[in-house]
Amino acid sequence: MILGFEPQILLMILIFTVGYIALVFDQYFRIPRTIVSLWVAILCWFLLLSSKRHDYDQMLFALTMHMVIISQVSFFQLGATSILGIANSHRGFSAVARYFPTHKKKLLMLKWSIITFLLSSVFNNVLSTILMLRVMKGRIQLKEDRWIFGAAILLAAHSGGSWTPIGDITTNVLWVGGQLSSWAMIQALWLPALVSFLVPLVFLMRAVKGEAPIDEFVETNDSTRGAGAFILAVTLMIFVPVVKWFAGFPPFLCVLFALSIVWLVCEKLWYREMEKTDLRIGASLTSVDLAVPLYILSILLSVKALDSAGVLTLVANHLSPYVNTLPKIGLAVGCFSTFIDSVPVATAVTGMFSSADFPQDHPLWHMVILCAGTGGSILGIGSVAGLAYIRSVGVHPGWYIRNISWMALLGFLSGLAVFLLTNKIG
Repeated sequence: MILGFEPQILLMILIFTVGYIALVFDQYFRIPRTIVSLWVAILCWFLLLSSKRHDYDQMLFALTMHMVIISQVSFFQLGATSILGIANSHRGFSAVARYFPTHKKKLLMLKWSIITFLLSSVFNNVLSTILMLRVMKGRIQLKEDRWIFGAAILLAAHSGGSWTPIGDITTNVLWVGGQLSSWAMIQALWLPALVSFLVPLVFLMRAVKGEAPIDEFVETNDSTRGAGAFILAVTLMIFVPVVKWFAGFPPFLCVLFALSIVWLVCEKLWYREMEKTDLRIGASLTSVDLAVPLYILSILLSVKALDSAGVLTLVANHLSPYVNTLPKIGLAVGCFSTFIDSVPVATAVTGMFSSADFPQDHPLWHMVILCAGTGGSILGIGSVAGLAYIRSVGVHPGWYIRNISWMALLGFLSGLAVFLLTNKIG
């Protein structure tokens, strides 16, 4: 045995490691991330359930208990993705774009970044990034300008998703798991998140010059219906944590109820138009990307397999002599998040630290969310949103590392510093 683990568990660790290397460099392996993550999750649990040192019934019960939390997160993301898909099918985000008539690129970057920051605090940063990149590509024609504008949108999305319980998959995982509450999280993280986004934005705005032509589609878009769908979707998503806070209902029930309202309003209010177009909800939902909820499901299952096998506890015991203060933990989380998606990083941290020692809304959990979210933008490959940006605008990771990474790192460190100062952590 090595490190006290039997061969099945060592093979499970190897599969997890190789799988996540494949996730980081999926653009070279040309295998979709969701497929790889599903393989990793299934193989890890197969090996764990066949382990002779772990009781089969006990591990099966552990899997069932993990699925109680994981399924809630997956259904929440499915509901949020569907709401966003409906708003997008009604041209809601194009309707937002028409309210930015400015020609100056610096002001355009500022406005789009602020919108992305706020949008990501309501929807997850992956979908917000993808949709705002579509808006951006309708106005910005030069290749390098698209790279810079896209980087600003990506940084804003990461920061915006880190200060609300519904703004990122990672925050949603800890919120559903009971480590975070809505209002305490918002109070603790809105300022650090804002700083982590504004600091690099100052430098990015200096990198663009001139004016951007107004796209013909933006000028002629009749957006009454689209604006209504967008406002309805955003309003209902904002009410999800509010209802959770007041009534204590599970978040996935709140978001599914919000989905049913959006569905009803869009079907009944605009049914005459939708009979002649592809705007009926059934057609809208066929365009919803189910890969994201499946990716989340498989990632969480993989990490929980390592947790059930005792791997995360062993890692925590080995790291504790070196990473033994909150600032060091934050830096470590940010470092890992630069090349590993924030979901497994944050989930692994929850397996390393007991809720008995770190109760709900402990600064540790707030710092983990902040550092995992903002750290993912440092290299551009540490998140699904980053990879979506790379593919959408055609930027090479090397260009991003040379030109943007230092700004993202400066924003990350600035946000962490503000968090430590506001919480009086030395």
